Amino acid sequence: MSDNSNIYLLKCYQDFYNLHYSLSVLHHDNLPAFPQPFNSVHHSVKDKKYMERLLVRCNELNVYMNKLVKLGYYSDSDELTEFLSVHPRVVNPENTDSRSINHQLCAGAVSVFDSFQSHHDASRKSSSSAVPASVVESPSLSSFSSLIDSYENSSFSSTAASTGTQQQNYKYSSGCKVDTESIFSKSPVTPVNDGGRFDEVTTPITPVTPNTPDFAASNFDTFKPQSEYVKVKVLFNNEDNDIIVLKVPRDSLTSLGDLKKIISYKIYKDEDLTNHYRLTVKDQAPVADTQLLQLVRASTKVTLNLVRIRGSI
Repeated sequence: MSDNSNIYLLKCYQDFYNLHYSLSVLHHDNLPAFPQPFNSVHHSVKDKKYMERLLVRCNELNVYMNKLVKLGYYSDSDELTEFLSVHPRVVNPENTDSRSINHQLCAGAVSVFDSFQSHHDASRKSSSSAVPASVVESPSLSSFSSLIDSYENSSFSSTAASTGTQQQNYKYSSGCKVDTESIFSKSPVTPVNDGGRFDEVTTPITPVTPNTPDFAASNFDTFKPQSEYVKVKVLFNNEDNDIIVLKVPRDSLTSLGDLKKIISYKIYKDEDLTNHYRLTVKDQAPVADTQLLQLVRASTKVTLNLVRIRGSI
């Protein structure tokens, strides 16, 4: 900070995701590219490749925030100021050891860097092959106190209503069984989740927009399904042809947003990551949300395409 104080904030991927979305809604120009969410189902600290992905993800978020703050227009925005004002935080800790700070921010946090290093040390004993330099040497997320050095102390003041909203949002994030560590030390951590409430099929990669023919007439309005469930297959249309299959209670589908929440929870273990894609019926042109919802509810099984919204997250 400008007064030489050091402030450490606890942030999850969801917080960065929400920040980028709020900025993309209000300001459409020149936003830095935001790293896509990826599936964390059934991964643990024992998964070396997953630890590598988390380290890379931390570095990607670091690059994103540095680019964002360097844009003068965005660095003065209310969205970024509010993002940097959220608790929990540690100010000028007596013990500057990263593990001590991380423990104050999130007790019981799992260090991705330490977990990765333990894998690396173990592999060195059995093999002379080195870990890729692009992973080991990538910098971790910088302290926000250095990123926002141009901010004055007044920039962190907020109204009671604003603080209450942010605290409520963080309470939701912390309720998702997130094991995380401060993103400001050399031991960055991204949430590691346990198995979810839906059967996992595979890990998606960023989808691409498929070529779809014109929408064909359907009689789904008059169809009366017998089953209480809808079997929903979602195609990612990526290089690996990834898919997920869900068995969704028909009565739970009161809006298309409900279906997207279920799909996002299945893929990312976070039902709020729904803003970067849309759904279409396989081999049919896009239709209105209400019409798509009617089709899904009227079917016993349906195949959908997950299409990334261009220019968004």
